[in-house]
Amino acid sequence: MAQELTWSPASRLDLKEIFTYIAEDDPIAGKKFIRSLFMAVERLSVFPESGRVVPEFKDATIREIIHRPCRVVYRLNAGQNMVECVFRRRPDTHSDLSRTPVPILAGH
Repeated sequence: MAQELTWSPASRLDLKEIFTYIAEDDPIAGKKFIRSLFMAVERLSVFPESGRVVPEFKDATIREIIHRPCRVVYRLNAGQNMVECVFRRRPDTHSDLSRTPVPILAGH
């Protein structure tokens, strides 16, 4: 049975910022990337536990899907999964996180 997948306001803002960053060089590539990211995340409606547990939290309800160069962090809830944030890897760092998810997921 398919579960509802919801994007938080913060995750929608993240997507907008990622699109804008890519689209500065190539608007078509920006649209294609966002579309492919949505397609990758859509599987959560059928397979909600298909993402891995976020290593920084070690909480089975906070998971992520890697869609390079991004991490899509979501929370498992009964009947509904919430995409909390999308992180884009910064080229100047080895970390996948361009910012810390703690404020968004502090209530876990």
